[in-house]
Amino acid sequence: MKKFKDNLVIIFIILIILTLFVIKFTHNINEVSYEHNGTMTYNKDLNQIDVNSNSIKILQLTDLHLYAGLHMTFTFEIIEKLVSSEKPDLIVITGDIVVSGSNKKDVDKLFKFMEQLQIPWAPVFGNHDDEGEYSLDELSIKYESAKYSLFKKGNVIDRHGNYYYNLVFDDENMFQLIFMDSAEYGFSEDSKRFYEETILKSKEINNGVALNNFLFCHIPLKEMTTAVELYKTEKLIGVGEVREKVCIQEEDVEFFNLMKKYNTTKAMIFGHDHINNAKIMYEGIELCYGMKSSTASYNDEDFVGGTVYIINSDGTYGYRDIILY
Repeated sequence: MKKFKDNLVIIFIILIILTLFVIKFTHNINEVSYEHNGTMTYNKDLNQIDVNSNSIKILQLTDLHLYAGLHMTFTFEIIEKLVSSEKPDLIVITGDIVVSGSNKKDVDKLFKFMEQLQIPWAPVFGNHDDEGEYSLDELSIKYESAKYSLFKKGNVIDRHGNYYYNLVFDDENMFQLIFMDSAEYGFSEDSKRFYEETILKSKEINNGVALNNFLFCHIPLKEMTTAVELYKTEKLIGVGEVREKVCIQEEDVEFFNLMKKYNTTKAMIFGHDHINNAKIMYEGIELCYGMKSSTASYNDEDFVGGTVYIINSDGTYGYRDIILY
């Protein structure tokens, strides 16, 4: 009888331990901490990233164009080299992650690879991401469910992946990261609504002053064409190269004017054109191409890598391209 009671006590203790483990796991599903120059914690529900250091380092990847297994191994090697050398706090992928011909197995390999890096990553969709076996709705579900992914589908009509995070340094909201789906042809009127609401929300948590921000998307706005023309004639300040024609958003909803109205977007960061990496200051907003991060689709042999952005706790920022090949 005593042995039976002792067994019951042991079973009871095991059940308590398992219950506490489940509660802890459930509580932390949207909140993950990891070490890099201090501890960075993000909370999906609160749209918040707490940075307990003087800066945050963001690695931008773009235009991976993964399909049917081609170039996938080499692309993963490129990303691993960038991560190993730069040790980013956050990875942002600005669109065309998968393309026509990509199957579910390819996408699953990508997710497994990104998750095993154990670094928070924030994807946005490009104009090709809906061409594989997964629909954008299905991809959105996968992105949202991944442990280290910051992705949120958002509520913009006919768009997938419009979300934001507030960067908090020493318990103060200092900066905002905005992620937007430029879809196949560009932003919509509802995209403008999301952007405006996001800016106004930042005022509510920052004593009535809107937070400065970076905006990440895939396709550049029409203003990039003008900026490049002026940059080539040395009438604008910038860095980097323009090796191909600028391919802009076809839908023109005067989004650039909206950014100018609020004067909070310090840099608009994108990809799309594989052999451009110019970053040009145009009417107060820095328009920034990222480095293409794979050899899939088309590229120049000496023009593959990534771009690093560093945001400091005082709101200043810097960037540099890493060219691996």
